[in-house]
Amino acid sequence: MVSRAPGRKRSASSAPAVRRSMWGSGNDRGGAAMAEPVRTGPGLLSDVEQLERQLLAAQEAVAATTATGEAADGLVEATANGRGELTALYLDTRVYREYAPEELAAQIVAAVAMARTNAQQDALATYSAALPGQPAPKGDDLEFGPLLSELERSGNRRTGGAR
Repeated sequence: MVSRAPGRKRSASSAPAVRRSMWGSGNDRGGAAMAEPVRTGPGLLSDVEQLERQLLAAQEAVAATTATGEAADGLVEATANGRGELTALYLDTRVYREYAPEELAAQIVAAVAMARTNAQQDALATYSAALPGQPAPKGDDLEFGPLLSELERSGNRRTGGAR
């Protein structure tokens, strides 16, 4: 053992040379050693930059997505954006004569639901087209916001600020 004066740090040349893979000793993953080396260098950087560009393109395309839903034989029309947020609602004046308030409310809800569903489907198709080879998010529900938030965070990291 080498003794050092208190407060003195070990020099770089006396430090033990220990190298570990990013997965540890191999036993950290059930005893199996890593099958493939971790890709590093300029190739990885260009892959990451390409994916980031694709994510930004997907974000912009989804943000521009809108879809419409209709109800009451076209007298009620709702428009939603790629996030599923209502952006416009049109009520033909005839709708007030043809529907009682409760029925009109139900027709509005139906048009908004259709617009949100259509917007979600369009946004998922846009996402898939902008990111070929990447798995599409599940489209069973309108939890598309977390994906878009992640896309925005990715874009903010790249540009250094809010978009």
